[in-house]
Amino acid sequence: MFCPKCGTDVRGGTFCPNCGTPVGQQPGYQQPNYNQQPQKPYMMMPQELLETKSIAMCIVLSFVTCGIYSLYWYYTMFRKIRLIINGTPDCVGEYLLFLFIPFYGLYWLYTREQRLVASAQRYGVYLQDQALVYLILAIFGFGIVSFALLQDQLNQFARANGGR
Repeated sequence: MFCPKCGTDVRGGTFCPNCGTPVGQQPGYQQPNYNQQPQKPYMMMPQELLETKSIAMCIVLSFVTCGIYSLYWYYTMFRKIRLIINGTPDCVGEYLLFLFIPFYGLYWLYTREQRLVASAQRYGVYLQDQALVYLILAIFGFGIVSFALLQDQLNQFARANGGR
């Protein structure tokens, strides 16, 4: 028999000699199986988060459509990030602020990327924090590059969870 708290092999007796935890056959006690793979304690993955986008195609379509496709592309990123962070895809208010308040986009890029990195760990995905890089690129007029890098992180997130 093994101690349920520290895993020490207990031969006879009702208490663990290492930590003092009672180890006898108590009601509801189950012998732990140490050969079994641990179960992932992470949240269930919505199907929307498992979809990836081609970054090159998004950039080309944004230029060909004179920026109209970029509005859709950004909205889908807003939804996915909001879904990862809060578990809800409601992002209309946040997206309208992004569209109509000039410097909110800089704030959004910096803060949401940090929250994305922190929240992705709940799903067992570890992303690199690049919020400062995104902010600097956006300040110098390369916002589309910031969003391309952000899309790359969303693609990494999807691939790490079995997405296509």
